[in-house]
Amino acid sequence: MGWRIAADITMAAHFGFLIYVALGGFLAWKWRWMIIPHLGAAAYGAGTVFIGWDCPLTGWEDEFRHRAGQEGLPPTGFIDHYLEGVVYPESNLVFAQTVVAILIAISWAGLIWLWQRSRGADSPTPAATDASGPSQLDHGDDDTGTGPTSTQPPRMGPQGP
Repeated sequence: MGWRIAADITMAAHFGFLIYVALGGFLAWKWRWMIIPHLGAAAYGAGTVFIGWDCPLTGWEDEFRHRAGQEGLPPTGFIDHYLEGVVYPESNLVFAQTVVAILIAISWAGLIWLWQRSRGADSPTPAATDASGPSQLDHGDDDTGTGPTSTQPPRMGPQGP
């Protein structure tokens, strides 16, 4: 029973890894540091597709299933056994891989956009750095408390701010 549980945990971890490869870049929109492990996961995922690298999780699950007295994974591996023909038709493998690649590209492009947007928000506005004179909101340094060095909010009244 222990080996079967180990095989099931390995299978769940494998599904988790595949989901992370496809969608993990979106986590970096919230937690920027998540892009680092996602770059590695996406690169490894690409290596399994384009270079033919073996995934150790497939070998571990297969071994655990054999030790539990169960039939192991087919020689074609995890994706053929659990996804092809089950989640999507076998003839749509390239389409499924393309969808994953597009999701990764969208997540990374979105992250770049968010980085650029946040960097733009951190930089000073042109009015704040313009040395040619007071900005439109600057009413001078007078006794109304609305000057550029005042920390008081502008007084509202019949005359306006």
